Amino acid sequence: MSRKIVIVISVFFISLCVVSPIVILSFYYENMGGISTSPNDWGNFGALMSGLFTLLSSAVTAATLLFLYYQQKKVNERNIRLDIKREKENKKHDEVTERKLAALTFEHYLNHRKLFIERMKSIESDFGNIFEFYNIEGVYSEIFHYNSPVRCDLKVDISLQFSSKSSALHELIYIYNRFGELFSSDPGCDKEFCGDFLLNVSNFEQTINLRFIDDRKNGDIIFRDRNLGVNIYGIRNYLIMVKRIVNSLLFFSDNRLVEDVSYKVSPKHRECLYDYLRQGQVNHNSYIVHFENHVFHMLHSISRLMSTIRQDGFLVFSSDYQQLNNYFDDENKMNSICREGKELKSFYESLYLNVCDALNNEEEGEFDTNLSMLWREVNTLAFHLP
Repeated sequence: MSRKIVIVISVFFISLCVVSPIVILSFYYENMGGISTSPNDWGNFGALMSGLFTLLSSAVTAATLLFLYYQQKKVNERNIRLDIKREKENKKHDEVTERKLAALTFEHYLNHRKLFIERMKSIESDFGNIFEFYNIEGVYSEIFHYNSPVRCDLKVDISLQFSSKSSALHELIYIYNRFGELFSSDPGCDKEFCGDFLLNVSNFEQTINLRFIDDRKNGDIIFRDRNLGVNIYGIRNYLIMVKRIVNSLLFFSDNRLVEDVSYKVSPKHRECLYDYLRQGQVNHNSYIVHFENHVFHMLHSISRLMSTIRQDGFLVFSSDYQQLNNYFDDENKMNSICREGKELKSFYESLYLNVCDALNNEEEGEFDTNLSMLWREVNTLAFHLP
């Protein structure tokens, strides 16, 4: 109902209230002849006026209800318009908020990935750039595989069971723990130990997209003409490097760090690995150990012979054996002494005199075959000194 109609109806009822009594009184006066003195006439007149005012009161009440209805309708329409406007404003605000959140998430994702790349580059620098991560963004996606421009998780849950959708961190942790298990036992001449170790070394490189670019050194393990980054004289250093990489990724993904396992490496592990690789080199295996000259093989042979020559349960050449094993525990030292020759020559002279003394002190009938073999190896070494 429009406002004009309501005004017209209201004016009509007001006019009716004013005009009706005048019309009735005039009609009464014309037909009844003035003011009556009869009580009955006044009673009839009162009844008439009562009915009239009752009718007018009903009409006014109806008009009031119509007016109130119009006012309420008007209020409701205004509220509806306000609600629609408010809803549009809220929707617009939500859209703006969503766009801002999306922009913040995208920026967060870019910064997180940038920090990850910088962290990996820092690891390369810390180890003298002897290796490189040739696809860092791929590593990021493998570790934080749920992250995207619209989502950025800072934590990787490694407590979940390993599955095809697990993070690459699961594989790295498994490999590192496997290293700890392998070096916790006595390898003897176990080929499974060597094969398992080298397989996990290859898997670690593939998982982390790692490639060694440093010049090859004596003792480096090569797989299909690719340097694996493991030197048989630096197995501890390799495990320290692996721990550094794994812990850096665990820290970045808000996980607990792994413990050191490099201390578990023993000379037996090195010799077992050397024998396995030496045999593989002869049999044209995929895994070989890089040596530039024969001196390294001779030193291993001398070390093995010295470990078998004992008197009263003690090593006869304990000091020479210990010195040689100290060399074997340092890849840089091994490459240095075999390249420069001065320190190796000093070791040879000391060992030569000690072997001569052992031969002179040997009693007749107690000839030691290993001692004789050691004597031949020491004399042969003289012709291969740098």
